[in-house]
Order: sequence, then structure tokens, then C-alpha cells
Amino acid sequence: MADDADTRLRVTGLSQADASGLRVQVGRAHFPVTTISNEGFVILAQGRPPLRGFADIFQGDTLLRHGLVTCAWQEGNQVGYEFKHAAYAGPVAPDYAPLQ
Repeated sequence: MADDADTRLRVTGLSQADASGLRVQVGRAHFPVTTISNEGFVILAQGRPPLRGFADIFQGDTLLRHGLVTCAWQEGNQVGYEFKHAAYAGPVAPDYAPLQ
């Protein structure tokens, strides 16, 4: 776990601005995602129960990722979660996507 908030979740795919419309769902509960990366995601802590176990990341109705998550850090009103195991959702795995 890194000490510097900027390096905790290195955004490699989506920026904070692009994260709008993303949500994490655990069971029937779902929460907006403020930041996401290949390593994990951040949600607001206010009124949120601790998430642990399998979670799904959606953009609208589209499932993007399914994985096992654990809480990595909490600072102020934000909580960061790390993927301990995650799979990308979609018709073709990213490693096997056809070349354009």
C-alpha cells in the first residue's frame, strides 16, 4: 500500500472525468465509482458499508469487470479498493481481440 494518494491507484485506463457513469455493485447494493484503474477503484465513503468479496463494475448497463476486491485505504471521504482477482467482461478477452 503506497503512502502517496496520487500513486495509490495509477489511472491507466480511465481518468476521473471518464469515470462518470461507472458504478460498483456488490449484491444488490451499488455505489458510484469516482476513479478506476487496472489495479482498483475509489468510491466515496460517506454512508457506505465496507465492501469485501466479489464485485462487478458497470458502465451504465454494461458489465466491464468482475472481481474479488479488498479495501486498500481510506482517506477523508474516499475509500480505495484493490482487485485481488479480476476478469474483464465482454465478448472477447482483451488479449485475444482481433487486430484492426
